[in-house]
Amino acid sequence: MKLLALSQLLALTALSLAYKPVFMMHGVSSDYKEMLTIKAMLNNRSTVATSLDLYNGEVESLVPLQLQVDGIIREIRALVAANRTLYKGGFHFCCKSQGGMTCRTVIEQVLALPLPLP
Repeated sequence: MKLLALSQLLALTALSLAYKPVFMMHGVSSDYKEMLTIKAMLNNRSTVATSLDLYNGEVESLVPLQLQVDGIIREIRALVAANRTLYKGGFHFCCKSQGGMTCRTVIEQVLALPLPLP
């Protein structure tokens, strides 16, 4: 009986230590490829990482920030809706430079909306 309880505790501990999926957003004048090295490192640790293929390059990255935020929210909602099981425990952001500012605004706007995200 104690052995079963211990194995259940270990299994729950392992689940709680599992990494959450990660969405990544690049900086200004760059593109989704900028985050591919980090994505590869995370994927090697069995973490699902997605570099958002949005607002790439010098021209697209200068789209007004509110439009970028709206586009990122739409993209994340679509990805979460397509795989609710993967994202049921939430996710993390890894965003660089202007991508960090847009991701922070995404968080602020989504938290102002009724949850859940999808």
